[in-house]
Amino acid sequence: WGQGSRGREAERLSAHEEFGNCVLGQVESLREGLGCSPHQIAAAVTLLSKRGEPDAKRVVKFIDMVEDFALFAATSEARAMAREAEALAAEKDQHLLALEEEKQRRVRELGAEKAEKDAKLREWEEEKEKKLKKVEEDKEKEMKEALVRFESEAQARQREAEKEHMQRFDELQARLQVMLAKEANSQAAIEDMRREKERLAVALSKKEEEEEIKRKAEERQRERVEQEAALRRAAEQEVDKVKGEEVQRIAEEHEKKMQQLQEQAREERERRNEHEVAMQERLVELEKQRAAIEVEKVRAVGELQIALDRKEREEEER
Repeated sequence: WGQGSRGREAERLSAHEEFGNCVLGQVESLREGLGCSPHQIAAAVTLLSKRGEPDAKRVVKFIDMVEDFALFAATSEARAMAREAEALAAEKDQHLLALEEEKQRRVRELGAEKAEKDAKLREWEEEKEKKLKKVEEDKEKEMKEALVRFESEAQARQREAEKEHMQRFDELQARLQVMLAKEANSQAAIEDMRREKERLAVALSKKEEEEEIKRKAEERQRERVEQEAALRRAAEQEVDKVKGEEVQRIAEEHEKKMQQLQEQAREERERRNEHEVAMQERLVELEKQRAAIEVEKVRAVGELQIALDRKEREEEER
């Protein structure tokens, strides 16, 4: 062995000694109920046995002691572990039981809540169905009432329209009758005018005859005047032969007769002129009335035709 080997061996022994003292201390502590577990003690004794012969007896003694203590410790530990396991198992079982009870209680609560919710849901569904049914019934009732009301209003409007149409038609018929009556009157007036015209023509012919008669009368009058002038001149020539007063009287009477004849002729001319003016004015008025009647007739016939066309269209639409 060299010097180096002896140094390393010394270090090893020193380490074993320190360890052995530690182990011995631990074993002493075990005797007092303190220290390591049995496995640690057994390992320490094994290491302690390697220290050498001087400690052999001590090692044997400690081994016996450690074996007894280890057995006791193992038994005690097993019992403690068993008790702990039982306690843990009991605690676990109790915890599991509590959890199960909590679970069952929660399940019951959830079931009750679910049942309550289901009941509320069914109640809500039933209420919803009732409301929907009521809404549908109300809506259907309102629709029926609205339909009946609309049909009634439509029938009323139709009756009112037919009534107004019949009134308008009756008015047009009445106006047409009035126009026809006016037309008949106008025809009668035209016939009267025609007869009046014929009468005027006859009157004009008579007037011409009267003019001719008048002209002849005037010619006779002129001849008579000339004769009278001649007679007057003759009378004037004979005035010296006849008494003046008698001649004057005859002349005055003759002058009066001449004035009367002239006045009668003037009045006759004025009457003829007035009659002709009145006849002309009557003809003009009758012509105006006939033109107005024709215009009114055309307008009324147009309105009647429009009303008849509208009635036909309404009947076709219905």
